[in-house]
Amino acid sequence: MYLIRLKPNHNESLLSYLSRTAEANEYSLIDVVKDVRRKNYTLRIDRLYLIDLHPHLTLDLEVLAERTQQTEEQLLQMTYYYAFSKFSHSEKESYSRFMNGLTRRDLFYCPQCLIEHNYIRLMWKIDGINLCLKHHCQLSQKCDSCGEPIDLNKIQADNCCPSCKVFLGQGECLLIKDVSALLQQKWLVSQWEYLLRTSTTFFSPRDIAYRVAFLLQNINQTLTLKEACANYEVNYQELLQFARGTLNHQRSFHLHKLLNLLYKCEVEIRLFLSLTIPEQISIQLSSSAGSAAGIDHAVCLAPWCPYYNSGEFLRETGTRYKKLKDGSVQKNYLFCTHCGCTYYFDKQGNQFERDGFIDGFSIIHSLNIEQIQNDKQVKPGSIPNSVWAYFQTRLENHILIEKELLDRVIRAIIKGNSLNQIKSWSCWTSADQYLLYRYHIDVLRVRHFKKREVTKQKKHTKQIAMLIHVTKHFLDKDETITLNKFASYLEISPTTLQNWNEGYVEYTNAKALKKSERLKKRKEQLIIEIDRLMENQKFTGTLLRAKDIYDHLGIKQSYLCDWAIEITRYITDQVGKYNNTLKS
Repeated sequence: MYLIRLKPNHNESLLSYLSRTAEANEYSLIDVVKDVRRKNYTLRIDRLYLIDLHPHLTLDLEVLAERTQQTEEQLLQMTYYYAFSKFSHSEKESYSRFMNGLTRRDLFYCPQCLIEHNYIRLMWKIDGINLCLKHHCQLSQKCDSCGEPIDLNKIQADNCCPSCKVFLGQGECLLIKDVSALLQQKWLVSQWEYLLRTSTTFFSPRDIAYRVAFLLQNINQTLTLKEACANYEVNYQELLQFARGTLNHQRSFHLHKLLNLLYKCEVEIRLFLSLTIPEQISIQLSSSAGSAAGIDHAVCLAPWCPYYNSGEFLRETGTRYKKLKDGSVQKNYLFCTHCGCTYYFDKQGNQFERDGFIDGFSIIHSLNIEQIQNDKQVKPGSIPNSVWAYFQTRLENHILIEKELLDRVIRAIIKGNSLNQIKSWSCWTSADQYLLYRYHIDVLRVRHFKKREVTKQKKHTKQIAMLIHVTKHFLDKDETITLNKFASYLEISPTTLQNWNEGYVEYTNAKALKKSERLKKRKEQLIIEIDRLMENQKFTGTLLRAKDIYDHLGIKQSYLCDWAIEITRYITDQVGKYNNTLKS
């Protein structure tokens, strides 16, 4: 418990409160932070801003509450924790991206506010809040005296410029008379005041996506959801991914985008979060991409197929989504088991034929197809070889296909051979001959109906011996342990390692042990170097300062305090003993 315990001010940031507490108790801010930081969490001086952003990850709030005689809830109210917890899908800082870019690293401030009450407001750190509503002035971005920006990590309790030491409250205030700007800032501040309130309500990325979709459709009843998204600059595809939980990397709906949307719609965040979402919205957004694309109404589009304009023989191939190099998207592949055509749907749900057989048919149909003489007929230049091969194998008088070779191709496919393996056979007289078999209807059907074999993954439990061997390798060598290196030695991906409980625990333990060993070795080297310097100093007969030792070691005291505070104490003790001996 600190002897002098301060009360938090209105809208004061936790970092500002800790700075004032440290000054009142004649401690440095770094000492206070180290005293209450979470065990095994290294909070660097250049990342003190994380205290306001992620207090539950950086500080031991129970210890801090005991020291300051404040409740944990009161401490959290001085941070962005409650805004964070309303939306974040994960407690892990590295996964919580929805507030990225919303908080500043440099100080924005109102000089008049500092004169009246000298502390840093939490609201000043939010990017987008640029005015002081109390004094109707622009927030200052730099020191009015020296013109330098002010690093939030370096600001002290006295709130003087770190560069020129002039009190920031002495700066001039630029009055704002633009009513629309003041109204916009008033709205934004009001939303943040609500977000920062204590709350246990949580909204998943899916919940927010449902609300956004409902809001847009309710405001724009004559437009489709996609058109409404375009009007309000909302990424339609991303909104669907949030609603369906199909993002490659889980993340939350970015708060900056959400607030911008609500401002355009003139809707308060309080009302937005209290919306009751009709079940129809969740069904509409959560439905599979197939249903959205109109798969239930698909038909075969091949004019030569007996089941033209019928979906009776259409079957799903298993491919649901594919993004091409040009950025276009193909969804929900369908295969006609009668004619062998493959179809897909674009983003708008329009059906297309995939292999170009229908386009080729219109050209071939202009010829007298029954007069084509196998080898003698010259292929029209506008038709791809694959399309030409497809139609050649469907001529009633076709004699180019050898049944034994066709059976061999089919057996190879059933056995699991790839098309590239089959293409490399020495029996083919030309690439065109291979294509005749590749696009034969029997081959297309076999390929479709053959179940895809899932590559068997190695069982993690059988890799324990390898795991121990890799761990020993890194610990025995003076080599930095990283997730990518560790996974590479195990011949698995970093993601697989993260999802493998035993393996990831082994990795983190090895990394921590390696770090501990290196720190221990480094400390031992420093002790040896300090003792050597002290021994040599005896022959000079002059007093010694602690600064002389730090200069000799080439290390700043503040840096050493971060990871070896016992060495700083050792230096102080040794210098004191040496100087006392010299004086006596």
